[in-house]
Amino acid sequence: MKVKLFSDEDFYMGRFAPDMRHLGYDIVDVLDMGLIGNSDDTLLKCAINDKRAFLTFNRRHFVHIHKHYMDMGKEHWGIIYSRRGHLSYDEVKARVRRLVDSCTAEDLRNQLINLSQFK
Repeated sequence: MKVKLFSDEDFYMGRFAPDMRHLGYDIVDVLDMGLIGNSDDTLLKCAINDKRAFLTFNRRHFVHIHKHYMDMGKEHWGIIYSRRGHLSYDEVKARVRRLVDSCTAEDLRNQLINLSQFK
């Protein structure tokens, strides 16, 4: 199964998802879904329900959420993060493309992935 993505408010909302869709990727963001202002847990649950990997710059919160999910035996379709300002917009886009093009949705299942791995 191809990777589908869900990006949160902090991940270039309103810009990244349309740019990636234009390139043929299956991605939505909180703006598309009408979910602006919802909690991280709510957003991740929405991504899980639609079998989407989650994109965020909010590493601190999502590392803890991932650990909690694993401790509770809950599953997700992958959490992909990067540090805000660490990479240019174009580099973030290139790394997300490399990641998505190199794996399946099953490969990302229950994984916590740092975009720095996809140079």
